[in-house]
Amino acid sequence: MHCHTVTNVHGRKYRPSCPPEDVIVLILGFLTTAKDLAHCVRASRTLHRCAVPLLYRSITFHTVRRLGTNTDIILPQIALLQKPEYGRYVHHVRQSGSLGSSEPEIVNTSRTALRLCTNLRSFSWANAEQDPMNALELVTHLEILKAFSLRSLKISTSAGIIEDAWAELAQFVGLQSLDIWTARAQTPLSCDWARNLRSSLESLSLGAVCRGERELSFLAQLPKLKHLGMKTVNNDIVFQAMALLPNLKTLHIQYLDVSLQHTPQPFSASLERLVTGPCFSSQYLGEPFWNWVFTLAPKASLKALRVCTTSSSEMSSTTVQRLAEIHRETLEEIDVGQTVIGIEDLAYICRMFPKLRILSCGINCTMNELDDAISAAYNIETLHLRLSKKLAKLWPFVQLDEITRWMLREHSKLRTIALGALVYEGKWVWCEPAVKFEVISRMSGSVHVL
Repeated sequence: MHCHTVTNVHGRKYRPSCPPEDVIVLILGFLTTAKDLAHCVRASRTLHRCAVPLLYRSITFHTVRRLGTNTDIILPQIALLQKPEYGRYVHHVRQSGSLGSSEPEIVNTSRTALRLCTNLRSFSWANAEQDPMNALELVTHLEILKAFSLRSLKISTSAGIIEDAWAELAQFVGLQSLDIWTARAQTPLSCDWARNLRSSLESLSLGAVCRGERELSFLAQLPKLKHLGMKTVNNDIVFQAMALLPNLKTLHIQYLDVSLQHTPQPFSASLERLVTGPCFSSQYLGEPFWNWVFTLAPKASLKALRVCTTSSSEMSSTTVQRLAEIHRETLEEIDVGQTVIGIEDLAYICRMFPKLRILSCGINCTMNELDDAISAAYNIETLHLRLSKKLAKLWPFVQLDEITRWMLREHSKLRTIALGALVYEGKWVWCEPAVKFEVISRMSGSVHVL
């Protein structure tokens, strides 16, 4: 069969059976697993050239535990040592600090491989063990990372961060995102370090290490900060931090159930995303908590509100109406954890928030009541409803026909529904000879086709 050539927009000719490599790269970008990309690497020379940069863009140095206490070490870093030229493709590295506890030589392998990643953009270090040797490993890796133009650095460790590691961290410049969590020490934040980050840092998370005045002095040096995460911080400190950061858009903060000692300072920041919750996830959330939320976001700005709680507290109608009065035109996501929203208030939310795409809450109602409540949810795409154990037993088994009907209501955009642990996803698929709507239940794996 004769194969014709096609001329692209640049005047270059190619055969449809051999598309340009830039097109192949776009297609391969839809693959979601390293296993699929690895198959492409071995398929042909052309696919090899296109898939290798994607396969090595993000790599993980980790351990995999198998039978008994045996530990099999999977080392993508060995592949880098065998093919040093692949190092230039690596943009993101995630490493477990427990590697050195298993086999000390792995540390040397990781160091050598890390030095090859000259285009590295982000590095993540996670260590859940108390072994002090892991703290020394971190120092060595930070010494290597200093030489790169790193944009993002994330450190999560239970072993603590020793003084030498803090000294190395203080020398980093140009970071755009910094996330540090350690359970055993405070962060020795200094104004000198802040000055190194003043012109670049936009995202900062200090985990459970914040205490007060030192953090405020540090934050005062970071006018470009847009995203801030702090835990177990006095409520007064939170508002003082808000006053120092006019460009703040995202705040991830824990709520302390204590009254404010001072009147909150005025601030100009307009939060777009607020993630909050009590220090103890089961703690009851009453009106003082919601008043605190509205003080943090007093004007129309919020696009996402997430409340991390396992408490079955009830969100009052007054709170729901106040949320609508302030953020009706901006909110796209409401997730209040296990907090119960009454059925009338749920219907009110579905009607009153025109941009709302994601709604997640606890409920206490019948199937028919829920059916009526969400009938006006024209723009909601994801609905996650958490059920109490008692309610889950009282509800009849939800038929896929019913879920499908909810999704295909006139003007409805609803495509994901979670009822307790069951998640239903709907989509249009090509089923010869026509397009049909399909709903899949993730738990059972069953497929229902109209």
